[in-house]
Amino acid sequence: MSSLHKSKPVHVFIVDDHPMLREGTQNSLERASGIDVVGTAGDGKSALRQIAEIQPDVLVLDMRLPDMSGVDVAHYVRERFPAIGIVILTGFDDVHYARALAQLDIQGYLRKTSSSDEIVAAVRRVAAG
Repeated sequence: MSSLHKSKPVHVFIVDDHPMLREGTQNSLERASGIDVVGTAGDGKSALRQIAEIQPDVLVLDMRLPDMSGVDVAHYVRERFPAIGIVILTGFDDVHYARALAQLDIQGYLRKTSSSDEIVAAVRRVAAG
């Protein structure tokens, strides 16, 4: 593997309807070397439009959005852009969501109480496959 390929940053897109959490996650990821946040959205519909255009490496996704569920967003992304890795970042332990996400082969699932280091590590693991 060439050193040029190794230095390619991981492009991340963040979807969360809470501005403070979205901005905090963005700041944490942007401080990490080798990670570039290429977009953010506060709702599912605008996220899907931007994801289709940008096609990031990893999607960091909240489960509860004002216009649609994170499961619906994940399902859409998984069907149309299977190469995009998905990390769920949620404040809720919901069995319904967990089952739906397991069926979609979601690679990462973190609580919003996770540390910045844990979020960065999850994004890197998902990006690496």
